[in-house]
Amino acid sequence: MRIAVVTLVVSLAATVGLAVPSVASEPPDGPRWSTPIRVGGGEWPGSLLVTPGGVQQLATHWIPGSGCMRPECGTSYFRRSVDGAWASVAFADAVDALSSHERGWDVDTQSAGGSTDVTIRSRQDEGPWSTREVVPGLTTTDLTWPPDLFLTDDDRPVITMMTRVPGGDYHFLSAEQRSGTWTSVSLDLGSSYTGVQTTSTPGGGLRFARYDGSHTVVSERAVDGSWEPDTVLPTTARPVRWLSPHMIALVDSSTGALSVIEEDQDGDHLWTVDHLSSSFERGPFVTDKHGAPTAAWIATGGRLMVASRLTDHRGWSKPVELARGLPTYLSPSITDDPTGNVTVAWADTSNATHARQRPVGGSWLPELRVPSALARNTETGPVLGSDASGRVILVSGGVYSADLTPPVAVSAITSMPFRGWAASPSFRVGWGTTWLRATSHDVRYRTTSALARGASWRSLRAGTAQRAAVLTGRQGRTYCIEARAHAGTTTGPWGSARCVTTPLDDRRFDADRSWTHKRGETRTRTRGATLVLRDVRAQRLALLVDRRSRGVVKVSFAGRSLGTFRLARGIGPQHRLIELGRLGKVRRGKLVVRVMSRGQLVRVEGVYAGR
Repeated sequence: MRIAVVTLVVSLAATVGLAVPSVASEPPDGPRWSTPIRVGGGEWPGSLLVTPGGVQQLATHWIPGSGCMRPECGTSYFRRSVDGAWASVAFADAVDALSSHERGWDVDTQSAGGSTDVTIRSRQDEGPWSTREVVPGLTTTDLTWPPDLFLTDDDRPVITMMTRVPGGDYHFLSAEQRSGTWTSVSLDLGSSYTGVQTTSTPGGGLRFARYDGSHTVVSERAVDGSWEPDTVLPTTARPVRWLSPHMIALVDSSTGALSVIEEDQDGDHLWTVDHLSSSFERGPFVTDKHGAPTAAWIATGGRLMVASRLTDHRGWSKPVELARGLPTYLSPSITDDPTGNVTVAWADTSNATHARQRPVGGSWLPELRVPSALARNTETGPVLGSDASGRVILVSGGVYSADLTPPVAVSAITSMPFRGWAASPSFRVGWGTTWLRATSHDVRYRTTSALARGASWRSLRAGTAQRAAVLTGRQGRTYCIEARAHAGTTTGPWGSARCVTTPLDDRRFDADRSWTHKRGETRTRTRGATLVLRDVRAQRLALLVDRRSRGVVKVSFAGRSLGTFRLARGIGPQHRLIELGRLGKVRRGKLVVRVMSRGQLVRVEGVYAGR
C-alpha cells in the first residue's frame, strides 16, 4: 500500500432542528423551548424590555375596532421575573427603559400655562418610585415629537425630543443626567423637519447625526460640555440609525440603497462607506450586545436580509437572505447575547411566526419549530428579547411567550478525511464550537481495530488553542474523535464523536497464486482470483485501489454477499475508494474479494473495515 496523506476537508455546520416538547423530541445538544406562558390581556405584543438579569416588561395592545369596551382594551403592561409568570403592571407603574441593574425609568410630560415640561422618575426593581422631577432645558411651547428615552452603556438616562418655534425653525433638544445633574443641548435644524439620531460615546459624551438637505452631519458634545467641530460625511444619504458610536446606517432617499458608514479608529476621523443593499423597504433593525452589530432589514420583494459587522475590522459580511415574499409593513425582530448568538423572528403573509438562529462560530441554522401557541400573529409580527445568559424570549400569538434556552456549547469535529476514510494511517482532523466563544479545546479519541476489540479514550490535545492537528495512527484502525470547549470558567460537554478508519495493507490478505505484489499493491488479471481476510470485525467496508485499476470484483463478508463492484474510477479526492456498504450492526467474519472480470488489471492497495 502506498503511504500518502490525502485528506479532503469537509466543513460541517451544525444543523439543529428544534421542536416543541409536546410535539416531538428535541436534540440533546440543541436549544430548548420552555412551555409557552399566556401573557394576559391584549391581542398583539408591543415593546419588550429585557434586562441582562432576565427581568422583562411587555406592552400589549388590542386591535382597533375589535369591539372590546373594557378598560384594559388599550395598551396594557406586564412584568415577569426570571422564570416567573407574567403579572399585570398598572399603566402608571410601567417603565420606558430598564437598566442593566433592574432600575426602571419613566418619562412623561405635563402641561400648564401654555408650556410643556418633561418629567422623569425611577425605581429599583419593584420598589417605590423616586419623586418625579422636571428635566431642565426641555420646556417647550410647541412639542413636535414626544420625548424619547434611552440609557447609555453606563445606565445614564438621555432624553431627546423635537420642538418648533411657531412659524419658525425646528429644534432638537437633548438632556443627559450625570452624577445627578442634568445638562441640555439644543440644535437648530432650520425650517425643514429632519430627524436627529443620537448615541453616547465611550467617553461619556453624545453624538448627533442629522441631514442638512444634502449631506449627513455629525455633531459631538464632549463630557465636559465642549463641542467638536461638525463633521460632514462623504455621503448624500440620510442617517437612519446609529449602530455604534462610530457607525451609522444610511438610506439613499432617491435609490433606496442601504449602506453603513464607519469612522476609522486611528484618530484621523476618516469615514468609510460599506454598501449593504441596493434596495430597502423597512429597517434596519439592529442588535449589538457583543461588540459587533448585526442588522436585519426588509429589501424589495419582501426579502429578509441579515448582515453582521466582521470582528476583524474588514467591513461587513455578505448579506444573507433568510426569507422572501414577506409583507413590508411588518417588522422583523432581532436580538443577540453577549456571546454573539443571534436570533431573528418574523411573520409571513399568512401571519405565521418564523425564527432562525446563528450561533457564534457557526452559520444560520434551519428554521426553528415554534411552539403552536406562538405560531400565529394578528396585527404585528413576533417580538424578541434576550438576557445575559443567552436565553431568548419570544412573544407572539395572542399573546404568549416562550423561552428558548441555548446549549452551553456544541463542539464538533469540523474537518476530517473524505467520508471518514483516511488514505494513510496518519490523518488530519479539525474541531470547532458553536454557541460559545471558545478559547481552548480538549480533543480525545478512542481506537477500535478491524481485528480486535476497542480501547479506552486517549487525549489528542488538552487545553489547546489550535483548531486542527494530525492524529498519528496505525493501519486497520477506526479512530472516533470528539472535542469539548473551554471559555473562562465554562467547560462545555463533549461533542458527538466522528470516526475515521485507516486502511489495512493489501499484504494482510491471504492471496492465491493468481496475485502478485508490486509497488505497494496486489495485482491480477485472472478471473476467479481471490483475496481473503479472516476474523474481521466491521460495520462498514471499502477497498482502496489504484486510480488506474480496472475490472470487476464480487465481495462477501461474514457469509453475506455485499455485491458486485466495478473498480474503474472510484470516489474520493484521487478516485481510489470503492465503498462496499454499511451493515446494520458490527459483524465478525471472513472478508472475501473475488475477481469476476478477465484480462483487466485489478490493483488493490488496501481494505477498510470500520465501525
